[in-house]
Amino acid sequence: MTMTRRELGKLMLTVPAAGWWLSRDVLAMQAGKPNSKWAGVQVGLNVPYNYGTRTMPVDEVIDRTVKLGVSAVEMRSQPIELFMGAPMDVLEPGRDREKQKLATEQLRAWRVKTPPKGAAAVRKKFDDAGIKIDVVKFDGIYNFSDPEMDYAFGLAKAAGARAISCELEHEGTAHLGKFADKHKFPIAYHGHTKTPAPMFEEAFAQA
Repeated sequence: MTMTRRELGKLMLTVPAAGWWLSRDVLAMQAGKPNSKWAGVQVGLNVPYNYGTRTMPVDEVIDRTVKLGVSAVEMRSQPIELFMGAPMDVLEPGRDREKQKLATEQLRAWRVKTPPKGAAAVRKKFDDAGIKIDVVKFDGIYNFSDPEMDYAFGLAKAAGARAISCELEHEGTAHLGKFADKHKFPIAYHGHTKTPAPMFEEAFAQA
């Protein structure tokens, strides 16, 4: 739903002025921006994974997200890096293992020579659309070189995120944690099958 300034003015005239404030929802509708914070809970999407791919141009990600009315995302690194100039065939090499190995090396070389602050331009595009990049997700982060690790944290900060997310690999978390401490930046994990069931059972028992 959208409202013109004239329609909004008529609405204001029908409401007593004293003590009345425009709600965030009304302001969002007037600005034509999404709002997926319901009952104080921010609801978001993992994009563009929820759209069926890991690689998608930034503008298309924004367009689809706005149409769904979603105002916060867990953003995959691939669209950001695609916007910053990384080649598509390096970000999405397909299933061939040799091509994947070559692509990993090519992407590493690209990252270490690319200033991560370039992600700030992506942040602005999302901010202008009314979408918050809440988290940036990196695939294969446990295989990153140390310069790549620094790049990843720098990119997430420039994108305006409050955390990096990745898959949970028990053997690599300590090393990753050192970089989180270094950059004073949180890490969130996708547990999937790597999260032990007893951990959840104990948590529920204490709740």
